[in-house]
Amino acid sequence: MKKSEFWSRYKYLVFFILIFSVSGVSIFKYVLTPEKKLPVYSPSMVNSELVSEDIQYKKKYHKISDFEMTNQNNELVTEKNYDNTIYVADFFFTTCPSICPIMTGNMVFLQNELEGEDVMFASFSVTPEIDSVEVLKKYAIEKGVDDSRWNLMTGNKEEIYSLARKSYLVAKENPNAGSHDMIHTENFVLVDPNRRIRGFYDGTDSEGRPFGKSAIEAADLAGQSADANQKVALLAIDSANLNPYLYVVFCQFSVIIIISAVLIRLMSMVLSLQI
Repeated sequence: MKKSEFWSRYKYLVFFILIFSVSGVSIFKYVLTPEKKLPVYSPSMVNSELVSEDIQYKKKYHKISDFEMTNQNNELVTEKNYDNTIYVADFFFTTCPSICPIMTGNMVFLQNELEGEDVMFASFSVTPEIDSVEVLKKYAIEKGVDDSRWNLMTGNKEEIYSLARKSYLVAKENPNAGSHDMIHTENFVLVDPNRRIRGFYDGTDSEGRPFGKSAIEAADLAGQSADANQKVALLAIDSANLNPYLYVVFCQFSVIIIISAVLIRLMSMVLSLQI
């Protein structure tokens, strides 16, 4: 077969194979470069010192529990105030002389960085017997807390302790105190609209501000849709979604191998015609 005859007969096939090969490689590369997704934290993924013993084994389906608190404006605040909302939470107390002022200042930074975003904040006092509504209100004014987005909360100490150890996973037991006392940590917790923990950040590092990631990630999550009703779906990202991708990768890889074999065969035919 002459070169001209070969080209006349197979040119469309060659074009098709080339185009399909390029498309296959592009799709393959896209599949192998998945969109960045925040992890969904469970108790088993967190330092066991910060988690109640009865849930340390839990590997999935962890969510923030229901709660009922009172904020700085003497308003009842429950988990429903944060329904379908991204928020950053921490634990503090107003008389804390060490890490709490730094954490509060950094939370104010996040509040200001996320102005205009549909993101809220929640701070639970670990000394509710001291942090009354009046005390929290004075503290909020002094620190520049935006009442419309940030609740400073007081309530039942046992419930707050349970939230810290069983929901937000951020407090250590205090061996020198009673059964309902704790040592709170510096962690900021990023929570999605499904009540799932999506990130832990150091709320005291003002210089490096690693907690600033929470601002970026919360803004990215909130910015995925202007429609608040769609955020739950947008944030419902599970690692289980990896399985369909693996199937697609396998199929694409198989197709590319077949195409490569065909191209090699065609090239050998062309070379043999030139001899």
